[in-house]
Amino acid sequence: INDVFVQDSVAECIVKTNSGFKRTDPDTFTNYKSLKGKFSFDYPSAFVLDEKELGGDEIIYHIDFSSKKYNSHGFIQVWNLTEPLDKFLENAKSTAYQSFEYFHTKSVTIDNEPGFYWDYLMISKDNKKYKGSEVFYKKGDKMYRISYFVPNNKWNKNQENIFWSMVNSFKTL
Repeated sequence: INDVFVQDSVAECIVKTNSGFKRTDPDTFTNYKSLKGKFSFDYPSAFVLDEKELGGDEIIYHIDFSSKKYNSHGFIQVWNLTEPLDKFLENAKSTAYQSFEYFHTKSVTIDNEPGFYWDYLMISKDNKKYKGSEVFYKKGDKMYRISYFVPNNKWNKNQENIFWSMVNSFKTL
């Protein structure tokens, strides 16, 4: 609390802090509804969300999320996409600048639409390894991308469950 304003004079002033506030459980999920991006999803309340304006015609919506508790970060994007999703992803994979220890693709269904799941281990320029999990699906002329990244030595079943809980809760509005 930075400032406390009292309109009436009080004989005995006692200020209590932290008594009327309920602390949020960082392991519970909260629903986020983006009116601009026209979607909703659940995320751990320990995450910090940050919407960004990218100013392009291709990516029309972007929101970052991160967590110090889980040592993770990621983003959700909405793209204008006129070409077939599989063609777009094949081109994206072939022009990637990252080095991969492994890279797997499989078909998934997201928000009742067919899509793709990318599971990979990326090696950074400073030789650190990051587990990447990404889902892509197309609805109409929009592509939705849900990406989640964790240092490989921090990846575990809980991280996997967080990613899939976010993905499975994702709905277009």
